[in-house]
Amino acid sequence: MAVEIEGRIPNINPEEVKAKLLAIGAKPLGFYHFRRYVFDPTIGAPHRWLRLRTDGNKTTLTFKELNNDSFSGTEEWEVEVSDFETTLEILENTGIKHRSYQENTRDEYEYHGAKLSIDHWPKLGYLLEIEVEKEEDIHEIASKLGFNSQDVISTDFASLYRNIGIDVNNCEIMKF
Repeated sequence: MAVEIEGRIPNINPEEVKAKLLAIGAKPLGFYHFRRYVFDPTIGAPHRWLRLRTDGNKTTLTFKELNNDSFSGTEEWEVEVSDFETTLEILENTGIKHRSYQENTRDEYEYHGAKLSIDHWPKLGYLLEIEVEKEEDIHEIASKLGFNSQDVISTDFASLYRNIGIDVNNCEIMKF
């Protein structure tokens, strides 16, 4: 189990942020088009979910639990699996049906051990995700990129979608 420590900056201009990342020396790691299925492992527990995700090369199965709405409020357990479609079939054959299918893109960078991602989500737009080892690094990196502390949020994706009138937990397909 690992604790995710991450902050998000919504409504960014992706080209401006990419230029700023390169200017501070962030190393490009790749551009990914993710496809994922989201499952509810326990009925009535919206703060826990199972995700099967692939970028076409690497496929992972991840269990996430949102304990609180802080920068370090999510725990996750993740394993790499060898085949996206077969893993989906195994899960569904056990009776665990997926709640939704989702897509997003990610332009990922590394900066002094931090993962910085320019994510693009359908109907949500672009946001910068800053994943670090220590919470204080979130604001330090945001500042280096020209953002204020108030720009950085810990809000989860379901809440971000809810803020624009979409209940992503009841949205069967979310793709471009």
